[in-house]
Amino acid sequence: MIDFTRVFHRVVGSRLFKASSIYMVGYGLKRIVPFLLLPVMTAYLTPEDYAVVALFSIFIAIVTMVTSCGVLSSVSLEYLNKSEGDFAVYLSNCLLIMAVATGLVAGVSLLLSDWVLSLFRIPGNWLWTVFLVAICTNILNLVFYTFQAAHRPLAFIILLLCMTLIEISVSVFLVVGQEMHWQGRVIGLIMGASLMSIPALIWLYRHKALLRPVNPDMVKAALIFGLPLVPHYAAMLLSTMSDRLLLDHLATRTELGIYTVAFQLSSVVYILIHTFMLAWSPWFYEHLKLDTGATRRRVVLLTYALSALALLGGLAYGVSTWVLYEFMVDDAYSSGYDVAIVLSLAQAMIGLQIMISAFITFARKTSALATITLVTGVVNIAISYILIQMMGMMGAAIGTLAANAMGLVITWVVAARVHSMPWFGEKGGRA
Repeated sequence: MIDFTRVFHRVVGSRLFKASSIYMVGYGLKRIVPFLLLPVMTAYLTPEDYAVVALFSIFIAIVTMVTSCGVLSSVSLEYLNKSEGDFAVYLSNCLLIMAVATGLVAGVSLLLSDWVLSLFRIPGNWLWTVFLVAICTNILNLVFYTFQAAHRPLAFIILLLCMTLIEISVSVFLVVGQEMHWQGRVIGLIMGASLMSIPALIWLYRHKALLRPVNPDMVKAALIFGLPLVPHYAAMLLSTMSDRLLLDHLATRTELGIYTVAFQLSSVVYILIHTFMLAWSPWFYEHLKLDTGATRRRVVLLTYALSALALLGGLAYGVSTWVLYEFMVDDAYSSGYDVAIVLSLAQAMIGLQIMISAFITFARKTSALATITLVTGVVNIAISYILIQMMGMMGAAIGTLAANAMGLVITWVVAARVHSMPWFGEKGGRA
């Protein structure tokens, strides 16, 4: 018989809970500011403006993911396996990989600029800003992942909040004070990432992780680990962002703008799960590495509890967003309430899928993740393509929910196959 009171006190008193609390407070502060700004932004930005900002954000996310080459996911593992000196060289080589990849992707995008601009429908003279934000974001992410692996949540959060403060301050000044509309919001995104990449580079330099000699073995190891993850991340972005791209091409930009605000409200669910994952990942990998019956049972117990909490919490939050629509969002966006409910549950499922996929990553079966997310991404596009033409933005939300539910189930089944765990109470052995 499990003593849940004892388990609760052990969890609350653990390093995991303390670190997670710091991450949650920091991320909460980061996200509460945009929420508080919703009355301002939705008053000064039309749904069409929000649509343009959404398309910029999607393009930036795709380029950032592709140019990372998946190497960021290896940082936590390499931090545990390498000496301090070797780890610094590894970080330097990861940065080199991402810089070269950014240059290559920028070159290809410029050659295919007509096709790229027709897909994302952003002004051509703003194309270069996407690649600037992408490389700066990857520099920041390299430092973020290092802080996470080193159990330094305070350093992580300080850097994150400074970036957020710059982004929001510039956005408000330009949108409200200078009436720059979507341009002001996009410039805010650019300034936040680019300015805060400077202290990130200084930190890397001081820790001798900048401009180190190229190590072919480390470059090869990073790419062998990371490149199989790129299709996985690409398919995940396809699954999570195709709804807005399809809305832009199949519906109106007004609907896309309303949907974007609903998506922003629902993303709180994913943010909370992701915030916990920042603290969970190091603890998770350390406990799986111990590979004892007690640690496996503890991981399984927490996974089940977190899954139930995420799904129920996501649904409850979605229903409660009527309060936000009533008091924080301009009336022009109020028709997105029902969409926000569906998307909140969908966000919980994609967050859980990422958590469960950590078992697959630990087993170094990352190629399986690409297959899973590619299948769910294609399903999402197919369902959303049909439903958007029938139901507009609600069709996009339902398509996203259905695809995320399928992705979660498949990921859990694969995780159980590649790394044995006592999911049904058996002792469980090594994978």
